[in-house]
Amino acid sequence: MAQSQEWADLPLPVGGHRDFQTISTFAQAVGLSASALRQYGENGLLPPADVEERTGYRYYAPQQQQRAIWIRRLRDAGLDMGRIRLVLAGDAAQADVVLTEWLRDIRDRSMSAEALVADLKLSLRSGSGANPIQRTRARFDAAVLTAALRQVRTAAAAGDLHFDGVLVEIDSRSAAVVATDRYLLMARTEVAREVEGPPARVRLDPTIVFPWLRGRWDVELVVDMAVGRDGGVREAAVRLEDAEGEALVVPQGKDRFPTVHRLLRGGRGSSGRFRFGREELDTFIAGADDAGLLLTADGSGTGVLTSGSRHLAGTTGGEPCALRVSGQVLGRVVDAALGNEVICDVVGPDEPIEWRAPAQPDFAAVMMAQPG
Repeated sequence: MAQSQEWADLPLPVGGHRDFQTISTFAQAVGLSASALRQYGENGLLPPADVEERTGYRYYAPQQQQRAIWIRRLRDAGLDMGRIRLVLAGDAAQADVVLTEWLRDIRDRSMSAEALVADLKLSLRSGSGANPIQRTRARFDAAVLTAALRQVRTAAAAGDLHFDGVLVEIDSRSAAVVATDRYLLMARTEVAREVEGPPARVRLDPTIVFPWLRGRWDVELVVDMAVGRDGGVREAAVRLEDAEGEALVVPQGKDRFPTVHRLLRGGRGSSGRFRFGREELDTFIAGADDAGLLLTADGSGTGVLTSGSRHLAGTTGGEPCALRVSGQVLGRVVDAALGNEVICDVVGPDEPIEWRAPAQPDFAAVMMAQPG
């Protein structure tokens, strides 16, 4: 019998015959066909431990079962023979690189397939006349979109984003990126470079989007909407595309966000405006008590933020007012804002309070006053 060298030194059990298995017995034990084992033997991936010279019968050692099972599992998962050979070569670092690249390929193919299926479903519905398809495209600088997503995520305490993600609200001119945790809403309102198509609203999950945006330059947010007879969106297929045509399908959930472009006033209709130095405000909030901050104006041009016996003076214009705000929530506004100043526009005790940073006109944060 012609024995493979690696099995030549196996001890001989009683009777003088090694504890080898026939190809059929071994195939049944590892879940492979005999023809597959012959193929793996011929290409060197899994040579038999012994071959009978006269008959050509192949025999396998029990110690080979684990390798055979790994080959079967890797083949079932979709790895080609070349990659399997590298993975099982014994070099752990090499196997890690090969498997990581393979997983990346799988994700890319899956995203392309999801985009294809979503487009085809919408196209079929449109072709039947049931729900016409409208397409909206918003073009972004990937770095700007990433920065906007990171900035508005500050609205969420401990990362607890309400509505399961960040809203991108697209109108005829630009796109607003919005996040909220129900107590504070933050928005960047002029993020897109260019918009084509009707208004659209989509939800982005930062944990999915951030890795895909990394290393890319220009990206498009493509929204295909199946529109009902009443003009309402029945279904939407959403994806991000880069300049090379690689796409990330973005799952969508139920849209429960407020209409942000209408919510943000930009100072219009406010009865009072407060202006504070950002650094001084940050220091003041850090030492505030848990009772909240009292924001007051007497109509003389001076605005005061009070916490217990501590006071921070700022400038103000407009009517007298007194509002209590959460120091914790306001702290997140100050953390997210850019520049040396923050501005607060007040309409009334039951209306949202809007904070802005003059150094970044497209940034806004909205919070409600506390009772009392």
